[in-house]
Amino acid sequence: MSKWANYGISAVKFNSQRTLVEKVVAQLDLETVFGTPSEFLRHEIVAAVKKNFSFITIFTREDGKWKKGNVIRLETINGREYLKTAEDAGEADRLDNLPEY
Repeated sequence: MSKWANYGISAVKFNSQRTLVEKVVAQLDLETVFGTPSEFLRHEIVAAVKKNFSFITIFTREDGKWKKGNVIRLETINGREYLKTAEDAGEADRLDNLPEY
């Protein structure tokens, strides 16, 4: 496996309205494997993206290996920043269909 990003995000926790990420589980991309899972708050991910750290979604395959998802980026809608893996006009974070915890 070549390096996909600085970090892979494998799980997400949304707020009660399901519009914003509260926390994520992310692992450092060590090029051949992913590091130990750590929990990060939304504002930490936003700040890291602004500092040009790259994030992708990652999913566990049936064989236990990681499957590459999509790049996570910031999109500003009506003056508010949202974490997105695909363009949409919705005022909510969208991170593929990551498992929730």
